Amino acid sequence: MGGPLRTLLALVVLLALLGVAYVLWPRAEQTDDVEGAVGGERAETQDAPSLKGAAGERTEAAAREPRDPVAARLQELVGEACAQDAVRRAAARKEIEALHAEHPEAVRAIVGALLERALGAGEKVQEAIGDLIVALSGGRYGSVMIFTKEHVPALKRIYEAEGATWGIKRSLIDLVADLGADGVPLVPALVGYIEEILADRRVAAKEAQEAGIMVSWDHVEYTVQSVLVDMGASAVPALVDVLRSRYDAVGEGEDGRWEAPTAILAGALAEIGEDGIRALLELAADPRARVRNDVAWALRDVKGPHEAVRGVLVAFLDDEDDTIRAWAAESLARHGSASIPDLRRALRDPSTGVRREATKSLGVLGVRPDDVMEELLVMLEGKDRRAAIQAAETIAGFGEDGVPALPRLLARMNDPDAWLARMVGAAAGRLVPRAPEAVVGAWATSTASGRRAIVDMLVALTGPDRQGRSGTLDARLQALLRGALRDADPGVRVRAAAHLAPGAEPRVIEILRAGFDAKDGEVRTLATDGLGRVGGAVADLLPRMIGRLEQEEGLWRPPFGSGGLSEEDERSTLGWTVAALGRFDNARMLELLDHETWEVGYAAQESFGSQGVQGLRHLTDAYDGMRPGQKKEALDIAASAFFRKGEDARRAAARALVRKGLADADPHLRLEAVEALRKDEAQRVALALPVLTELLATDDEKLLGRVAYQLGALGEAAAPARDAIEARLANTEVATVRSLLGRLLRSLDGDAAK
Repeated sequence: MGGPLRTLLALVVLLALLGVAYVLWPRAEQTDDVEGAVGGERAETQDAPSLKGAAGERTEAAAREPRDPVAARLQELVGEACAQDAVRRAAARKEIEALHAEHPEAVRAIVGALLERALGAGEKVQEAIGDLIVALSGGRYGSVMIFTKEHVPALKRIYEAEGATWGIKRSLIDLVADLGADGVPLVPALVGYIEEILADRRVAAKEAQEAGIMVSWDHVEYTVQSVLVDMGASAVPALVDVLRSRYDAVGEGEDGRWEAPTAILAGALAEIGEDGIRALLELAADPRARVRNDVAWALRDVKGPHEAVRGVLVAFLDDEDDTIRAWAAESLARHGSASIPDLRRALRDPSTGVRREATKSLGVLGVRPDDVMEELLVMLEGKDRRAAIQAAETIAGFGEDGVPALPRLLARMNDPDAWLARMVGAAAGRLVPRAPEAVVGAWATSTASGRRAIVDMLVALTGPDRQGRSGTLDARLQALLRGALRDADPGVRVRAAAHLAPGAEPRVIEILRAGFDAKDGEVRTLATDGLGRVGGAVADLLPRMIGRLEQEEGLWRPPFGSGGLSEEDERSTLGWTVAALGRFDNARMLELLDHETWEVGYAAQESFGSQGVQGLRHLTDAYDGMRPGQKKEALDIAASAFFRKGEDARRAAARALVRKGLADADPHLRLEAVEALRKDEAQRVALALPVLTELLATDDEKLLGRVAYQLGALGEAAAPARDAIEARLANTEVATVRSLLGRLLRSLDGDAAK
């Protein structure tokens, strides 16, 4: 074949191939795009377990036929959102959120694809997908419904899969509630999720206990319970089936609230409404105590009144289990006065916990005092301290009808248990204004413990109360308090003296001075507390008080639960008293500002702070002669003044002290002065910016980092220093400083562009 003929034939073949390519090219291009979108980083996750089902296959089939450019781009972004590269994931999320603002329905259409991809992804990718879906819903408590019935199969596999992380399950659980009744197929998976949570927490709690640390738990199980409740009556059969299977599988001795989720499921049934309540009541006669226990616990969530529930609770008052009886007694308060006879019977229960709950419920139901006073007085005088206190509070709640029992309450205050006496006294105090003569009569026959409790009660009656209101005592009770200054018991005398201390009477001061040297730690601490209220007449004791505060041992602390001096120990009381008396010896307090014992230094600070403008002026006058440590503490006192709104004179005095610091030769103190201005809205920028600009030249890397942080805190107000900031950024290799200054410059440039 000649050369021209071969050339012509080759040309024909080439044209034919080009024609085929022309026909196939759009489809091939589209297919490649879809492979990149749906397949995403397939090579990166090919070893992960594939958990995709029919819904996932339908999603991918639909993804291969995008209807518009937005859908096509979103398919690509699904793959990017599942990439191992965190930068790519973040960029994809940002773009998806931007598209969501303009095309919300199109974006919500990719949620199914995201769920399917999460099933085969690694931990970081799963959590990134969970966070993205939450963001699309408007946040954890957002209002956009993101899940529909078609997502249930994928969600079910996520909550069942061993490879699904805690993070994605936690992220999505708040959104599952949007499914309502459509989410019923999820019930077994969600119960398994609760079991997983509880099992993990038991392990973590044991490890935390062994390590000696305290942990605050995220009680996700109650979020799941809310999700189950939101499913409504449709979920009741599934919940009952799961609940019965768990009762058959779990041992009798295990706690349903912590060892297994049975009580959580029972609680969900109670909250769902009438259908759930009926299901619970059918379980009430179960011979297993753990089942009845769960039912009694769950019925607490039935708000009532509900006659069928009340009947079961009354029956539970005769249960052999103390806890079941106590919960029944607590819950009956919600079901009307018909329960009063049964609750009165519960007041004679052998369990103090049951009697206590019955007493509370009777108080709520407004029981007539005559009907229960006998039982309440038995509880008041019994051995159980908490039951006695509950009885006292209930009697006090009767008002005028409780007055006849006041002598019995006052007699109970003779108990050597200080906490019991104090709490009964708090209840009795509500009745005392109606019958002051009862206190006068009880005083003569009271023990030393009782008289101490009576003085505490009378002091509390004079206020101030929680609303800041002060009260006045009947003249007979005022005379009783003054007479207590002559009591044979030092604990009684010092209590009365501490209360009367502001008058600075010689007899009061004598008692407090003697108490300050007492061997009894409680008396000594009460005396110290009273001396702080006397004033300058006892300022000569300051050196001794400071000396005690410097001690590491030998100071008194009330026994745990004893109800001592507001649960304070002698060290904290000494600190308060030194601060209160320190205003009478500013020279000494100035010397103590940077004391090595924290309590002493803090007391000195409080002393100047409590003096307001006068204290700040004293520090300003003394600033130049202070040690660096004293200057630092003085600037801290100034900083606190800017937190007080509406006190312009104090803020002006603080500003004068700060100006001293801004002019200090020590750059560290200049920066301390800048930081003291953080709440000075009026002059912060004007005073701080020149100093910060100057300090940018420092060679101290740690100081430079603090300077960069303070400049960043100024935000756009730092614009006048832009050139100095840029020059310093170009002349430092400190990563933290570069990050802070770089971010600030970008912010300033952005503001300038706007």
